[in-house]
Amino acid sequence: MNSFEIITIQALGKRSYAFVFIIATYFAVIGAALAIYTGGAGLWGLWIPLCFLVIPAIHHLSKMLMEMEERLTRLEKETIQQGA
Repeated sequence: MNSFEIITIQALGKRSYAFVFIIATYFAVIGAALAIYTGGAGLWGLWIPLCFLVIPAIHHLSKMLMEMEERLTRLEKETIQQGA
């Protein structure tokens, strides 16, 4: 993977669930304000659910990916130690 991808996954995976909720709320409020300001009620109705469905899901997947990489590294070390 590209180093920027790794940095992004690590940054998202290290956040707490409370911080992710704050980020989702922030995006929802900003999106709602922009939708109200521009008069796009349909966009507002779509934006808020997406904020609370997509952002936490990406956070959870990043956490799971980091845990899987740690387990894979640990298993590789155990395999090398058993083979030696």
